[in-house]
Amino acid sequence: MMARPSFAIVGGGPSGSVAAAELASAGFAVTLFEPKGAWEKPCGGGVTTKALERYSWLLDDPSWPSQPIDRIALLSPGGRRLEMELDRPFRIFDRRRLNGLLLERARNAGADIAGEAVSAFERTNSGWKVSTRTRSIDAGILVGADGAGSVVRRDLAGRFRPDDVALTVGYNAPPAASRSLATVEIEFPPGLTGYVWAFPRTDHVNFGVINRLNERPAAELKALLHNFMGRYYDGPIPETAEFYGAKVPMLGHGAWRSVRATGDGWALIGDAAGFVDPITGEGIYFAIRSGELLAGSFVNGTGLAEYDRAWFEDFGEDLEVASKYLDRFYRGRFLGAPVIDRAVWFSARHAGFRRVMARALGGEQSYLTLKRDLVSNAFRF
Repeated sequence: MMARPSFAIVGGGPSGSVAAAELASAGFAVTLFEPKGAWEKPCGGGVTTKALERYSWLLDDPSWPSQPIDRIALLSPGGRRLEMELDRPFRIFDRRRLNGLLLERARNAGADIAGEAVSAFERTNSGWKVSTRTRSIDAGILVGADGAGSVVRRDLAGRFRPDDVALTVGYNAPPAASRSLATVEIEFPPGLTGYVWAFPRTDHVNFGVINRLNERPAAELKALLHNFMGRYYDGPIPETAEFYGAKVPMLGHGAWRSVRATGDGWALIGDAAGFVDPITGEGIYFAIRSGELLAGSFVNGTGLAEYDRAWFEDFGEDLEVASKYLDRFYRGRFLGAPVIDRAVWFSARHAGFRRVMARALGGEQSYLTLKRDLVSNAFRF
């Protein structure tokens, strides 16, 4: 059995907070650095059915309100509209509230929550010295959970290549009286490697657009979003809408086999490792799961080598296949029309195809079995 190391976790989003809670619950000494505390990450906040079933504690506390979603409305590049009911609803969380509650869960488990930014980290004979403006700590393992712009990743594994990053811009705005809070709306503009969305939350709507970095200027993305919001509200965008922007990983097919998620005494989890579905942009499940897998590798005494194997076997191979489909999904053509147009057309006319599409959009469909499931469902009505 290996000696029990101490941990310095940089970043208190879902991946860092879950890793801290799991490790601290098992008796490891954990310091979690999160200078922003509970903050509104630029993100839709969708938590998939798969995540809710695996982590049922997300729904245990009534102080963690979330909006159930039982319908998805799609608008294809050619203007086709389809509304699909979900047999298994997912939920959308306010990220400020969710992040704060996950931090509190880590604190209650015994983690030391340091409300300061890490200003430097350096190797020592026993591991790492991690410093903020006011103090320094020693830790055996350094964990980067600090998002797509991770300083831990930058210094130890290198930045993401521009081709492996997407840009998101969006708004948090009041609900529209004419729209259901139980319906997510998604539009696929022509020629965009990404989509525009409206994700209802309990007391507001999160709007956004995601697109591969440098494919379209930010001003053009903002114009697409404004046009979408104008149609959503059937009028002007509310003056109280709050703007946001961020970068998220969107790893291409060639990047997955070269992902560096561990090294000598360090690990990356969540967005910092690139663990985001490249087609849907969903990352909350993979953030929580990677934090759990990292903690579990030390709880069971196997450590970083086990984590490096576990994340790829658990979800990495599936996301690698998703990256293979990425350009084909957004830019490919089938039977003389964009793939998305054909997918919407088939889904509108065929219940079996529609079931697979609904599972894919809800985060339940494995990309490893996507072709097989589409074929097998082609004969089910």
